[in-house]
Amino acid sequence: MNLAQNILKSGKSVSLSSNVIALKYNVPGCGYAGASQTSRIDDLSDISKSTDGGNRSKIEITEKLRDRNYGTVAVATSESILQEMPEPRGIPVFGTLFSFILSGGPKKQHEYVDKRHKELGPVYKERIGPTTAVFVNSIHEFRKIFRLEGSTPKHFLPEAWTLYNEIRKCRRGLLFMNGEEWVYFRKILNKVMLLPDPTNLMIAPCQEVAIELKRKWQKQIKTNNIISNLQVQLYQWSIEAMMATLMGSYWYSYKHQLSRDFEILAETLHEIFEYSAKLSIIPVKLAMNLRLPVWKKFVASADTAFEIVRMLVPEMAKLGGNGLLKKMMDEGIRAEDAICIVTDFILAAGDTTATTLQWILLLLCNHPEKQEELFKHLKDLSQEDILRLPLLKGIIKESLRLYPIAPFISRYLPEDSVIGITCLITLFERS
Repeated sequence: MNLAQNILKSGKSVSLSSNVIALKYNVPGCGYAGASQTSRIDDLSDISKSTDGGNRSKIEITEKLRDRNYGTVAVATSESILQEMPEPRGIPVFGTLFSFILSGGPKKQHEYVDKRHKELGPVYKERIGPTTAVFVNSIHEFRKIFRLEGSTPKHFLPEAWTLYNEIRKCRRGLLFMNGEEWVYFRKILNKVMLLPDPTNLMIAPCQEVAIELKRKWQKQIKTNNIISNLQVQLYQWSIEAMMATLMGSYWYSYKHQLSRDFEILAETLHEIFEYSAKLSIIPVKLAMNLRLPVWKKFVASADTAFEIVRMLVPEMAKLGGNGLLKKMMDEGIRAEDAICIVTDFILAAGDTTATTLQWILLLLCNHPEKQEELFKHLKDLSQEDILRLPLLKGIIKESLRLYPIAPFISRYLPEDSVIGITCLITLFERS
């Protein structure tokens, strides 16, 4: 991708449209904050009452909802009638796996689920290979699920990761914690991460890393006018930004000492997420027992990444600093626990941040006139004010709407619950 002409010109940067405000958009199949959709009556308590609060008859409700393309239910005052949720036709064992693969597999999963919602409605169930999931696309039901999840929400984790942790006997960070352990560490991190103005902890270190990346790209442009291997460079940038946030102002002094393996780590992180996506559509234990190449590559990549990061974190703790790591340890997190938490911070920063920024850069390049508009807004603002700029926030949200980095928020519900018009046992289950 030739980004030289569009990114690093002295006057360039972007907005995607004149009304890039995420709140007005709906992302079918995506439950990110801010997504909206046409209001509809999905709550049983709503459809059983008229606008003046009076009870309505079954016939009246059924007539009102006849135009829906998914199952509806009439609710009497003394009983509820639950109906089977819609489900696409599949085959035993595999479910709809082959349809899913033909539609593009994990990389196109959000588009595949969007199509299913259009066919089956806002709540439906589907078995894709080893995983049976209930997919929800309703703001009302999102709220209900978050209320039902309790004080210690449990989310779906890729089986490849959990199996790897098991065979390597790895302790992991917040993403892999549940119950009281999760609550304990989350409360500590909330004190640090949810400060009245946490940007003071992050702006200066991240700015330094961004300036360094700009210098690197300008040097490459003078050589061949092309920024090569962009994705790996963005992975490396996101890792460095996370490390700088953890170290604070000490990062610049120890950067060369700590970043010797960052390029290898960046390449390895990209491979980890690529292989884990492929493993998500097959039984992972079977892949391990059969020693399939994709499993062996996943394990090798994870081993390399953990070896690098688990050497980095103790070294960072020893060097000290005034960043996020120091504040975590000042709040009482032990060194061995900090290693687990920070390791996941670094690993998670790679894929999510780098991929999102890559899409943003592509959209910026495709809208050069908006780059100029954004640049004019940004050039005279302080670092703190930049983060409050509506145009910049709109560009980020619009990019995530078009190319969602995490199109699903997953939950296991602790007990049987009514979601929409169906009885839901768990939001995710594996066979």
